[in-house]
Amino acid sequence: MKRRTPSLRTKLFVSYSLIISFIILLLVVIFYYQMYGSVWERWNDSSNQLLQRIDTSMSQLVKDMDRISAQIIFNATVNTEFRNLAAQPSPYEMVEIRKRMEEILITLNGPSYIAQQINVFNDEGHFIGVGLKRNVVSDLVDRVLDADWLAQVKQLNGDKWLSPPGLDPWYDSDTAVFSLTRLFPDNRLYAPQYVEVQQKYELIEQIVGEASQQADRSIYIVDEHGRQFYPLATDATSAFDEDVIVGTVMDEMEEKTIVYEGKEFIARSIRSSYTGLTVTAIQNKQQVLEPITELRNLTIGVGVAAELLALLIAYVVSFNIAAPIRIIHRDIRNFELNNLNAKWPITTKYYKNASIEMQQLFDAYVVMKERLNQSVTELIEAQKRENVAHTRALQTQLQPHFMYNTLTSIGMLAELSDAKEAASMCYKLVRMMEYIGRPMEEDYTIAEEVAFTTNYLEMMKMRYQQYFTYDIEIDPLVATYFIPKLVLQPLIENCFEHGFRSIHPPWYVKIIVALRHDNPHDWYIQIVDNGSGFSEQAMILSQQTITELNEGQYEQVAHLSQKGIGGIGMENALTRIALFYKESVQFSVVNLLEGAEIRIRVNDKEKEY
Repeated sequence: MKRRTPSLRTKLFVSYSLIISFIILLLVVIFYYQMYGSVWERWNDSSNQLLQRIDTSMSQLVKDMDRISAQIIFNATVNTEFRNLAAQPSPYEMVEIRKRMEEILITLNGPSYIAQQINVFNDEGHFIGVGLKRNVVSDLVDRVLDADWLAQVKQLNGDKWLSPPGLDPWYDSDTAVFSLTRLFPDNRLYAPQYVEVQQKYELIEQIVGEASQQADRSIYIVDEHGRQFYPLATDATSAFDEDVIVGTVMDEMEEKTIVYEGKEFIARSIRSSYTGLTVTAIQNKQQVLEPITELRNLTIGVGVAAELLALLIAYVVSFNIAAPIRIIHRDIRNFELNNLNAKWPITTKYYKNASIEMQQLFDAYVVMKERLNQSVTELIEAQKRENVAHTRALQTQLQPHFMYNTLTSIGMLAELSDAKEAASMCYKLVRMMEYIGRPMEEDYTIAEEVAFTTNYLEMMKMRYQQYFTYDIEIDPLVATYFIPKLVLQPLIENCFEHGFRSIHPPWYVKIIVALRHDNPHDWYIQIVDNGSGFSEQAMILSQQTITELNEGQYEQVAHLSQKGIGGIGMENALTRIALFYKESVQFSVVNLLEGAEIRIRVNDKEKEY
C-alpha cells in the first residue's frame, strides 16, 4: 500500500509550529543559560577566593617550616655538634653536645614554638628532637634505618620534602602530624643528615575547616604525588574515596564535573608552585543549581503555555492558507496525467465556476505542462553535458605530485630556517605518501614495507621525543620476500591507539623479521610493545578472528581487503596477509607481563625464495 503524502495544510501547520516552537525554545534556552551562567560565575568566583585563601594560608605555614629547616641545615654549629655526636663521644660529652644542640634548635624555633617538633638525625640512627614531645619510641633507630621515604629526600639535594599527615613515626603519640624534611649539604664525607620540622595536622584543619563550613563545600588537599593532606586518608567522615580525590586533581582553576555514587559534583582546583599542593573544592551540583531551580520550573511553565498558543495560531494560519488549494484539489483530482505532451482538459464547469485566481492557476498549469515537457528534454541534455564536464574535472584533478613537491619545498624552507626536525618530517611524509600512492595490486618486499613503517615510527618519535623508542631487527635474507602493502603500519598504529592510551610513557615498540631455524621457507614477523595489552573483550574478538583465519575461513571476511586500512586496523591487516599467503600463514596474539605480542608465521615449503 502506497504511503499517503501529508497534505499541504498539514505541512504548513507543522512548519509554522516548528518555527514558532524553535523561536520560543531558543528564547527560553537563552534566558535559562544566562541565569545558569550567572550562577556558575558566582560559584567560580567564590570558589576561587576560597581556594586562594586556603592556598595562601597553607603556603605561609609551609614557608615558616621551610625557613626553620633552612636555618638549621645552614647553621655551622648545628652541623659541627651533630657530627661530633655521630662520632660516639663519651657519655658526658654526649650529654653536653645534646644540650648545646637543643638550645640552638629551641632558639631557631622561637619562644612560641613555631614548629611543634624539630628532629635532626642521620642514616646511622643518631637522633635529636626538640619540641613538645618527649616519649621516643623504643625502636627509634630501626625506624630511621627503615624509612624508605628518606631516599626521596636525598634525590632532592637539599630541597624540601613534604610528608602527608599521619601518626608520628618517632614518638609515642596519637596526634596526627605532617612534616617538612631537608638534607644537610656537604654530606659526602659523613652519613647523610636530615632535619625534619613537624606541625600538627590540627593546623590544616583550622585553615580548611572554617572556610569549608562557611562556603558549604568539601575541601581536599593532595600533593603532586597523589598523597592526600586533607582530610586524612583514614578519615571516615570524608565524603569521597581517596582514588576519587586523586583523580579529580586538575590544572589550576580548571572546572570539572565528577560523578560519585550516582550524584554529580562540581570540582575546582588551584595548585601552588611553591608547595606542590593542589587544593580542590567540591560541591554537589544540585546545591549549586538550587537558586535557579524555581526559575527553571517557571520558565518551563511559561514555555509550555506559549507553545500551546503557538500551535493554535499555526493551525488557524495554515487552515486559511490551504483553503484555495483545497478548491484546486477538488477540481483536478478526477484528471490523470498520461504524458507530458497531453493538453490539460479544461472543462467549462470547473473553469467557469472557479475564481479568477483559480482560472489563472488552471491556465498556468497547462502552460506548465508544456514548459515541463520542454524543460525535461533540456534537462536531460544538460545532465549529459554536466556528466561529461564532471568526468573531465575528475581527470584534471590535482595531481599527487603537486603535494609531494609542495611538501618538499616546505622541507627545503625548513632546512634554510634551521628547522631540521620539521624538514625531516616533511621528507618522511613525502616518502610515506609516495608509498601509499602506489598501486595496491602490485607486490612489495618486506624491506619496502618496513621502510614505510620506519618512517611512521620516526614521525611518532619526533612527536613524543624521549617518551617513545623503537627497535627494528630484520634478517637480510627475509627483506626481499613479498608481502601485501600497508599491513605492518596498522599493527603498529594499534599500539598507539589502544596499547599506550592508558599507560604512562616511556613507550616502546619492537619489530623482528627473521628466519626460524635458518629455514628460508619458515620465517616470522613479531611485534612487541609495552602497553596495556588487549582487554578481555578485545582479546576474545581478536582470538575469534585469528582462529577463523588460521582455519582458512578468510573467505568469510574477504570483503575487508577492498576497504583499505581506514577504520579496520588490525583485523584488516591480518585478513589481507591471510588472503596473500593462504594456508601458509598462522597468527597469534598474546598478552605479556608488560604489553602484548603479535606474531605472524609464514611456512611456505612450496615457494622458492
